[in-house]
Parts: sequence; structure tokens; C-alpha cells
Amino acid sequence: LDRYQATLITINDPFYPPLLREIFDPPPYLFVRGNIEHAHAPSLSVVGTRKASQYGRKAVEVICRGLVAEGFTIVSGLAYGIDMAAHKTALDNNGQTIAFLAGGVDNPHTDPAGKIWPRILEQGAIVSEEWLESTVTPAKFPKRNRLIAGVSKGTLIVESDKKGGSLITASYALDQNREVFAVPGSIFSHASAG
Repeated sequence: LDRYQATLITINDPFYPPLLREIFDPPPYLFVRGNIEHAHAPSLSVVGTRKASQYGRKAVEVICRGLVAEGFTIVSGLAYGIDMAAHKTALDNNGQTIAFLAGGVDNPHTDPAGKIWPRILEQGAIVSEEWLESTVTPAKFPKRNRLIAGVSKGTLIVESDKKGGSLITASYALDQNREVFAVPGSIFSHASAG
């Protein structure tokens, strides 16, 4: 924890995200780098395809810019495409953002060059229920998606094919009695088929 300037918070900790406590299977602990207190502010989770179109990126920029201006924290999964666009828009507009990872908080594997995650630590937090130095496996992504859906009052889907993590996140959001929103896309686009 010291090496990565991370903290471990438990479900009984006052800093534990309050909405996350309410889900069916909240993690008993979270590893955190940065300031998790932003999870106590109104927030919206924003997820979508890794193969984001210019339209999808523009929709994220406009929507997230407006939400940040109203004091919302933007939550996502630090994946390529829509997730990165959501985090970047929050950061570029002096907003707060929280990234939930499928691996340990020591390994933001989708941003190995550190273009975004160091800024997230300054204006938000990187969070995971996985142990430090744990490997990323496909089974950990749906597990992570339940946290993205559970920490916010709503989830916005921006571009998703018929199969993908975004629809898993939307399903978790509905199961957790959260709002689900979608950006309309072209009926001819695979990126909007979901």
C-alpha cells in the first residue's frame, strides 16, 4: 500500500461509497488511490464501446462537460474508447472522476504510459476490489462492472454493440434499481446495436 500510495477501506469506513453499500453484493473492502470522497458527490457512470466513433466521443464530451459543470463526478472503467473519453472530459473541465479497475490499483493496464491515470489521482480516484499486483482476467470485468453501476444513481451507455461490457453494466444498474440512460445512435451502426 505504501509503495503505491494506496489505502484499503472497508465497508464500515465512513469514506466507503454510500451507494455501493446498498447493492446486493458490495465488496467488503476497496483498494483506493486518490480521493474516494468524490464518490459521495452526485455521480453518473458513463460506459460504452472500446471502438468509439467520433460521434460517440463528441456525445460523451458534451454530456460529461455539462454534468461536471453541475458538480457531478464521472465514473467509468478506464477502458479504451468511451470510458477514456468520459474520464478525459471530466479532467479537462476541472471535474472529478473515479475509475474502477478489473485488476489491482497498481496496474492501470489500459493506460500504461500514464496519459490519464496520474491526472485521475489528482482529481479523483482509482478503485478496485482486487488485490494489488493481481492479474487482469476476463472474469474480473463483469465483477468490476457491478461496482461502476452500483456507485452511481445512474449509468449512461454511449455506443454498445449487441454484446459487450456496457450491456452487462446496464443490466447490473437495473438490478440495483439505478437509472439507465442511452445515447441514441444510427440504426445502421453496429456500435449502437446494443
